[in-house]
Amino acid sequence: MVITVSAIPGHGPDKEQEISYKDVKVIGKGTFGVVYRAQLCDTAQMVAIKKVFHNEKFKVLTCCRTE
Repeated sequence: MVITVSAIPGHGPDKEQEISYKDVKVIGKGTFGVVYRAQLCDTAQMVAIKKVFHNEKFKVLTCCRTE
């Protein structure tokens, strides 16, 4: 299954990008969110994706980091 989201990358300018990824696996859970391991569709690069739970005290952010 391919998932496509609009996200702000974990590096570079804070400009939203459309990112498509597949082979998603949960690799960590915490108080503020979940970390997934996935493969980017356009480059086949393995990445970690952090999805932060919505909380009014904190900004909602999904970021992508290469391994």
